[in-house]
Amino acid sequence: MAAAMSFAFALLASCISVLHHGGAGAAPPANQTAGFLDCLAASLPPGVVYMRASRSYQSVLESSIKTLLFDTPATPTPVAVVEATDASHVQAALRLVPVPATVTVFKVHRSRNQSASYLLTRWQQVAPSLPSDVFLRVVVQNQDAQFESLYLGARAGLVAAMAASFPELGVTASDCIEMTWIQSVLYFAFYGTGKPLAMLLDRGTGRPDRYFKAKSDYVHEPMPSHVWESTWSWLLKDGAGLLILDPYGGEMARVAPAATPFPHRQELYNIQYYGFWSESGTAAAEKHIGWIRGLYREMEPYVSKNPRGAYVNYRDLDLGVNDVAGAGAGVASYEKARVWGEAYFKANFQRLAAVKAKVDPDNFFENEQSIPPLPR
Repeated sequence: MAAAMSFAFALLASCISVLHHGGAGAAPPANQTAGFLDCLAASLPPGVVYMRASRSYQSVLESSIKTLLFDTPATPTPVAVVEATDASHVQAALRLVPVPATVTVFKVHRSRNQSASYLLTRWQQVAPSLPSDVFLRVVVQNQDAQFESLYLGARAGLVAAMAASFPELGVTASDCIEMTWIQSVLYFAFYGTGKPLAMLLDRGTGRPDRYFKAKSDYVHEPMPSHVWESTWSWLLKDGAGLLILDPYGGEMARVAPAATPFPHRQELYNIQYYGFWSESGTAAAEKHIGWIRGLYREMEPYVSKNPRGAYVNYRDLDLGVNDVAGAGAGVASYEKARVWGEAYFKANFQRLAAVKAKVDPDNFFENEQSIPPLPR
């Protein structure tokens, strides 16, 4: 029952705020759209639903857009945006767990000249096997690897854990900072220390100020050190971005891949290829996106296969988008969607499509990578 509910919630999440016109598939009939909007208006409190005719629609929409790539006249837009205004509106998507009063963090830099390639190679073996109260990721940019850790406990415990599991990194007590868990959220969101917690509630109200593009991979076997050496040369190229390496293992690996829609639980870690730029125009976009796609191609021999996995929340439209199975049918092609759907969900994609066929057989809720109904 719990697994079935998990799949239903995943499908619901893919539906919220994704009904739009001008997208990959045929638009729903006008009477269906109007009926849906009437239902929203009648069922939800005033002030949480913004329709295209609403004065605040554009500003609310733009505050939710994180990259200027998705803020163009050609970008499909939702017919309505539903805004969460109370904790009860999001509680179904969250599970609270206890955390200690004190946590400890560090950010330790090691350059290419400081054996960063060796440390990255070693990190692949260490990070997924660390105790469940230690998280250690890496941000790789320019010729530098920044090792970032969160430990659920006091400074002495983190220093001891690093000394036991990863002495090569050379973490000392002076590298570590004690704080509360919520302060660590600010810290890892690049706000630093000593900032007011209210900053976490500030989503901003204007358009995004830059472009970015992300792709992702999963790594099942440790990469040899020569891969990291070749990666440094990519990070010197014009238009280079950065890599974020997030380890799995721990609680992630204790859940069976078929128990929830998210299946990538036995991988060592996830790679995010992240490019960002502020200059507008086609030339700038092609330079930065070209860098991401080039490095992504270079990594193909060393990452997951059959299918090559991807993380759904990075929303990579390079993997493919929905189209229409038949003229005027308004139903996306399941076979075409498998290309990206199985990258995100593996074998669970068919199960999600079966749920979609029961709850939304006409594909009323759709976007470029929404889950299509499984053909009968």
